[in-house]
Amino acid sequence: MEDLGDEFWKRCNDLLKKYVDLDYISLACQLAKQEETAPDNEKDAWRLLSLACAMRVQIKGRHADYVPAERIGKFTKEKLTFFSKVLDRIADDRLKARLADIIWEAKWGGDGEHGPMYFVKVAIESYGRISLGFENWFKYGHECLARLLYLAFHVQQKEEIKEDLRKKIIDKITTADNKNYAYTAQMARLFIGYAPDTSSTVIADKLREVADKRMDRKEYWRDDAIYEDASHWYKKGHDEEKAVQMRVFQADAIIKQASSMSAIAGISEYNKAIQILNKIPRSCRTELGVDEKIKQCKIQIEQLRSKIPGEMHKMEYSIDVSEIAMEARKHVSRRSQIEALTAFIGMCSFVSQEEMKAKVERFSLSHFMTRIQYSSDGRQIGSKYASKESQESRDDYIDLVHTYREQIQLTAEACIRPALQVIQTEHRVLEKDFLSIVEQVRFISHDYAILIAKGLYAGFMGDYATALYILAPQFENFIRTILKHHNICTIVRDNEGNENEKGLSTLVQNSKLEQILGKDIVFEIKTCFCNSYGPNIRNNVAHGLDGFQRCNSAYYVYAWWFILKVFISLGMGNKYSGFSMGTN
Repeated sequence: MEDLGDEFWKRCNDLLKKYVDLDYISLACQLAKQEETAPDNEKDAWRLLSLACAMRVQIKGRHADYVPAERIGKFTKEKLTFFSKVLDRIADDRLKARLADIIWEAKWGGDGEHGPMYFVKVAIESYGRISLGFENWFKYGHECLARLLYLAFHVQQKEEIKEDLRKKIIDKITTADNKNYAYTAQMARLFIGYAPDTSSTVIADKLREVADKRMDRKEYWRDDAIYEDASHWYKKGHDEEKAVQMRVFQADAIIKQASSMSAIAGISEYNKAIQILNKIPRSCRTELGVDEKIKQCKIQIEQLRSKIPGEMHKMEYSIDVSEIAMEARKHVSRRSQIEALTAFIGMCSFVSQEEMKAKVERFSLSHFMTRIQYSSDGRQIGSKYASKESQESRDDYIDLVHTYREQIQLTAEACIRPALQVIQTEHRVLEKDFLSIVEQVRFISHDYAILIAKGLYAGFMGDYATALYILAPQFENFIRTILKHHNICTIVRDNEGNENEKGLSTLVQNSKLEQILGKDIVFEIKTCFCNSYGPNIRNNVAHGLDGFQRCNSAYYVYAWWFILKVFISLGMGNKYSGFSMGTN
């Protein structure tokens, strides 16, 4: 402060006045530029003011916090003292409010002259003088209002301040130009946790008016969100009838928007509309025509599904696997029949779930991308939306399945097919050879072993359609038999006492199965046979959803090899005690 004279503060205030329209980040950049050309006695001041403006506010519900919060801790006692001393020298309310706010947020007790609550008061007064007009709202107005509401209602909590603030915001919302729909909607969204119930209907009416005007002009984009906000405000004002009506209007806006979209985007929007309409109470549905709207949405979805394959563009890329294929051929060549089969199932280990997770973590950009998967007939069978969560809380299973699919495709084309061609050429393997292997596996009766052997032999001869249509249900029954042997119930009873066997998707959820077979094998069974985002072979076979071309894909080749590997591993390892397979 001793190094900075009146001339410095005059230049500082002139600069702030010149850039009065800038948001905080842009203002921080302009202040930082001054540091580059300033004399040595001013550099620290420009840098500290720039750092204060560079703080970012994140709005979550009724909280508006600085993110990352730990940066506030980097302001030392000396820096906070500097901020407190310069408050009276700064004329710009943006910067003055920000400095006082940081001092309070840092929980600094002041320099003896003022306590923390003094700085809260300065921050509230400075934020309160900032214009809430449309011209400033998207630059820094929304951020300043969020902090003002937080400080006024959660920290200082003086009723006269709260009441004045409420009146000011309600006036801004209700008198705003209907064309500035985003301005009105955002301010109402910030204010909903602080407004009294008595004013809720007025704000709800304004939001409905904004949305109705946009609908009249056929500007459907974002109307659904405005109707949704109006519904929340009516509900806050205890007008349940209008709250429900706004939900229907929200669905109508989505439906109208979907009618002009592509098939893929349109289906997503129609499904969103159906979800909203399904939440309408039964007592209101007839009057509002909800059931008919749902019916029409479903008709539109069915019509759009046939268009999805035409909207998908095939992306091809090539990988040279000649060296891998050559090694796979050498691995099984010039061996006896049983040695060749053993080498064939042993040339690749079961997929490691931990290795898959490591691959997903290395490609971190996938976390920020939305991925939606459709079946060949246009049904949405899997979705994963962009994540903003931390590494610890994020669900990476969808990315895990996607990586697994790529790996088993490569394994099938580069290893399994080339090695199988060598065995077919060098050996005459018969169906009875597979039968002798399967019969060595514990718990499989001769009757079922015959079926499994037929499926394995069909796959060995390249008929993967026949192979999996036999093996997939038999493999499910085999898993069921294993669980029964370990005294685990595989039956579900309905309300009438009828008993039905659980399907594979339910069986693999049993935690004891991992103890029996190993977690990697259970992961593969879940991902390859049961997961809708994966190959989903068991369910597609059960419902006849895969055609002949799909049945000869790399997924079916790998699934056949995986089942063969399980049975040969168990059959040849039968002489050992216990039943755990491990992963090798």
